[in-house]
Amino acid sequence: MDFLRGVRSKTFSSDKQIEKEPTLLYGALLTPSSVGTIGIARCYNGEGTDAELIVEFMTSYDNGAKLLQPIQFSRGLYLDIVSGLATVSLQWLTNEQALSMFLKELELRRQHDLHPDISIKELGELLGQH
Repeated sequence: MDFLRGVRSKTFSSDKQIEKEPTLLYGALLTPSSVGTIGIARCYNGEGTDAELIVEFMTSYDNGAKLLQPIQFSRGLYLDIVSGLATVSLQWLTNEQALSMFLKELELRRQHDLHPDISIKELGELLGQH
């Protein structure tokens, strides 16, 4: 599924409520504020640091933080830049956006099964999805 086109991406330099609805976090890129600094950011399931902590990222110039699979935030996504970071870039979709994209992709594949002589790319263009 080609989520990359629809995934929201934004860079933050301070704590921020990213979404107030269920959200899937697809990526995080942390930029330490200086060489030798360990940067820490936390993502909470809700609207602040009093919500459930879901993931903590730690990074330095020598060793980046990685997100290997999407992470579900059922009550929203709150970013807390704890220390040592100049910026944090996040990539995410709300569950509603992800479901909508999935259903469009499913319909596209169904149409391809009905019309195997037409490529998925061509079907997407005909259906206005690609």
